[in-house]
This record gives sequence, structure tokens and C-alpha cells, in this order.
Amino acid sequence: MKQYKIGEFSKYLGVTPDFIKYYEQFDLIFPNINEGKVKTYDFNNASKVIECMRLKNLGLSVKEIRQHLTKESLICANEDLSKKMEEMKQKIEYEVACVKNYEEMQKWIQDHNKDEKNSWTIFKRSEQVFLKHTIFDEFVAGDHVQEAMKSWIKWLPMVHSCRYIRLQDQNVEELNWGFMVSRDFLDEHHLILNDACVKVESCRVFCYSFYDAKIEGLEKNLEDALKIIHALKLEITGDVYEEVFAYTNVAGNAKKSSEFYFILK
Repeated sequence: MKQYKIGEFSKYLGVTPDFIKYYEQFDLIFPNINEGKVKTYDFNNASKVIECMRLKNLGLSVKEIRQHLTKESLICANEDLSKKMEEMKQKIEYEVACVKNYEEMQKWIQDHNKDEKNSWTIFKRSEQVFLKHTIFDEFVAGDHVQEAMKSWIKWLPMVHSCRYIRLQDQNVEELNWGFMVSRDFLDEHHLILNDACVKVESCRVFCYSFYDAKIEGLEKNLEDALKIIHALKLEITGDVYEEVFAYTNVAGNAKKSSEFYFILK
């Protein structure tokens, strides 16, 4: 049977010599070694290389490939692949959600990247869910918070960093940091909903947007928004949510892009 040196052999199979060497060191490809200790590869090795490529493209690690190739039957081998298939489905689900989020973020940036950095609008917002993890500057203890957090943070950036502000006579009476996500997204992707989560019913909101704005403190942010609210003679409940899209900090010049949602009566 004709023998091929590694460069020629790998070229015919569409892989690199390093690919051959990598799987060879794990005893998945077996070269022939002549008296001069020169490694060569015959046609029978081609099927091994192709099988390594197939299983690698299915997402299997080298360890998993070795285990797979020692199964007694295709049925047994494919049982192991079912777990990998579920992992791939979850990854695809996440990446599709990420692409949609990036598209929405690009549109948001285009709409707000104008001379007027801050803008506002009034609309009816769909139901949201807020997961509180701090009270002012102290973390909230509790198994329910940790249980939900583990589920939610896997879905950043579709889940947003968020703070809840309770106003009383325009003064901050309550302040919590946490995460916010739409109820539709939570249900679709099976995020945990437990006692640590607060449902925010669908409601009319006054939305005040910051694009790449210098961070000047919560009071200043609220003051600017409340001036417009009063000028429009809007009535607010006192419940305010700020969803943070991004932070930047160059040479100590901290900026943020976010939106405040003032719930209207």
C-alpha cells in the first residue's frame, strides 16, 4: 500500500499537518514508522482522520472522541452524542438571542447617537421581571437570590443590569441593584422565577435615555428627568427602574448608556 509523508497526506485530506500530529499523540491516528524512523501514512489512516474531523465538528473533545471510538455499537455511541446535541441546541439558542440583542443595541445606538445625547419618550412597556440582589450597598442573602442569579446571569446581555429606585417626594427612599428581563424572554428561555423575583406589570412609562453620558450621580440623573416630567405634567408612582446597557471608563472618565423607566399613574 502506498505510503505518504505527513505534508502530502494532510493536504489530500484538507487538514494541516498539526491536525494529524495532534490526534496522533492521543493514539487516534497510527502512522507507519520505517527503519529510518520516518513516519508515513497509508490510505487506511484516512478513515481515522475523517472520523476525528467528524466528531470534532460535533463538538467532542479528544477525550470524548476516544471514548466514542471504543463503543461496541453505533447505538451506544449515539447515546453519548445525545447529551452533546442538547448542549449544542442550548448554545444555538443563546447565540440567536445574542444576535437579536446586538441588532437591537445597534439600532438603539443609531437612534441616540445624535447631537442631543439624552432623550425621552412615553410608551406602554410589556411585563418585566426584576431580580433584586442588593439593598442600597449591601448584598441580599438568601438561597432564592443565588438560585435565580445562577440562571439569569447566563443570559447576559439579554438580561440587563438594573437598579430599582423608590421615590418619595422626589427623594430616594429605597435603592436596589439587580437584574431586569422581559417576562416573555424569561418564559421563552426558562429562566428561574422564584420568590426573589418581582413582577413589574405591563404599564405606561416615561423613558429617559442616556447615551454615552458622563456619570454624574443618581441625584443629577433624576433631577434632569424630573424636570421634563414636571414640565409635561405627568404623574408618577415613584417606582423607577434604570436598565444599564454598557459602561465605559477611559482615563477615569466614566460614562454609561442606560434608560430610566418612570412608572406613570
